[in-house]
Amino acid sequence: MDVTSEHELPVSKEERIKLALSYIKEQYGGDAPNLMCVDNNSRENGIKVTKYDKAQGGPTIRQIAMYFKIPKSTLYDRMKAYRGQKRQRAPTRMRARTRTQTQAQAQTQTEAQVPGVPGIPINLSSIKKQQQQFEEMDQIQKEFTHTSQMKFSPEMELLIVRNIQGYVMAYGNLPLISDLRECISLITRTKTFGNKWISGFIRRHADEPIYGNTGTTVPNATFKDFKLWKNKQSQLNTIFLQQLQKRLCICDRFQYLCMYEIRQADPATSVKHVILALDVKILETDSGKKDVSVELLCDPVVVDIGAMALPSLDSTSHPGHPGDPLLHLLHSVLKYIPAEETQLIILEGLTHLEHWSWSQCIELVTKYKLNNKLFAVPWGNHILAKSLQYSLQDTLLSKVTSSQLSPASRILKELVNNSTNNSQLHQQHRNHQNHQNHQNQHQHRLVDPKDALQKLLDTICKNESRLYRELHNPESRITLCDIFNQVRVISESLSSSSSSSSSSSSS
Repeated sequence: MDVTSEHELPVSKEERIKLALSYIKEQYGGDAPNLMCVDNNSRENGIKVTKYDKAQGGPTIRQIAMYFKIPKSTLYDRMKAYRGQKRQRAPTRMRARTRTQTQAQAQTQTEAQVPGVPGIPINLSSIKKQQQQFEEMDQIQKEFTHTSQMKFSPEMELLIVRNIQGYVMAYGNLPLISDLRECISLITRTKTFGNKWISGFIRRHADEPIYGNTGTTVPNATFKDFKLWKNKQSQLNTIFLQQLQKRLCICDRFQYLCMYEIRQADPATSVKHVILALDVKILETDSGKKDVSVELLCDPVVVDIGAMALPSLDSTSHPGHPGDPLLHLLHSVLKYIPAEETQLIILEGLTHLEHWSWSQCIELVTKYKLNNKLFAVPWGNHILAKSLQYSLQDTLLSKVTSSQLSPASRILKELVNNSTNNSQLHQQHRNHQNHQNHQNQHQHRLVDPKDALQKLLDTICKNESRLYRELHNPESRITLCDIFNQVRVISESLSSSSSSSSSSSSS
């Protein structure tokens, strides 16, 4: 009796391979790899036998491959892969079956036998059930591998993402992948992060914003494409202004650190780098608009550096080096700002030539506990620097008064009011949109079916010939024609019913 006629094998070759592997695992369990150890001796019929075959009378790889109609080499390669996977760590392991259990199971099976090969009992339903169990174990293995590669819980990874967002807003540009590794190592106090894990981390949080969190108003730089945003200062400035206005809506006081340089007429003389620390209070007025009060937080800090000796603070700079003018300026003013009380610190003055490194940014933000509080204007962009540099060019920095900061006050007042107006306009737009949607739904409910059908017919008559020309598939043309004809039939039936009802009422 031909077994294949009673137990049809799947058409797909891959499915037959899986059935063969499941059969081998079911019959031999933990001893399945021994089936690959082929003895040099042969039987009388020329079929090679295994060590296990000699002791138990089990089938060979060739016999199993012949029954399942798959190449012997393919089955052999899959078994090698299975033997290699067994050496890997797994969350759970099936207990290897003993030879006694295998013998007892073989004796109790009453399934059909392969013709000419009495040593192969076949039960496809049992094999499929076993295959399903192995697929479930593979899924568990994948989940276990994913969890082990994460190294941290999802909650911890989300906290890492939030910290990275704060560091990037303070940096004023997008970091490199190596910078992300350094940042994550600092946050988690772990040093074992390879490129593969960093790539997996970026892939898991691909849609999370890495710079800005403005919603849908402007596109944000996300983890999956943050490398495309690096050094795109104009686009970053758009995101920064949206994020800044979003933060100003919930602030009543913030500090503004403005850095700029004063060059002398003679380039050989020293260059003065100045930082002005402003304390800005947001005040409510009777008119509904907001006003600001700007005062000096401390005396302006000036650093004299030779024009040709100014170092470029790139990734090769050493954090905390006494020759770094930028860090000297920032440390001089940040000590006057209590980190627990401040809500926002805006830093302006970083450029492509004079900026801090990623390590310096992380060091300063961590030291003064300013994560998610320090916002750096993207490199090369300005808000107050040009105005302050012009208004204070003829004034001794040691004698700057609050009245001389009026240009900065006007700019900050406009910035604060714009943030409030944008928030109100956004809320008004949402309310108007909801009201408009409600009206549209109400109008849809009040539309006369006859009028709607007539409009549909007019649209069909206007565009029917064009649609037929643009459709190149004959079947699509026939379908479209049927739809149009059905609409016309409905219209004619409604017209005839209305005319009959009107004639009956008149009689």
